[in-house]
Amino acid sequence: MLNSDRSLAAQHSFTRRVVTASKIPPTQAIELATELWKLAPESARLAEASCNRELTEAEQVRDAELDARVKAIGVQLGLTAYRQDDPRGWTIRVVVPRELADCWDGETTGCG
Repeated sequence: MLNSDRSLAAQHSFTRRVVTASKIPPTQAIELATELWKLAPESARLAEASCNRELTEAEQVRDAELDARVKAIGVQLGLTAYRQDDPRGWTIRVVVPRELADCWDGETTGCG
């Protein structure tokens, strides 16, 4: 399986979990889950940068903007979504029912 195939499979799995747990129509939930997925690489880069050094002023602003957008998407989904700063795991997480969780904490699904 190519890396892009694995990434696509991971995206589909994340989207399915978020859509299943969300409290809104599936088409809207898919759009919001896709937006979270698209924010994930930048979230991961910022988490790695903050782990290795102090963020620049521009990076701090973008970091705060990402935090706010991820939380807002969570509200729209009727779920809790947040960013965590440890670059070794998913940096964007969405709290889902236990049976949908795929992260070590047993309560979230993630990307980034």
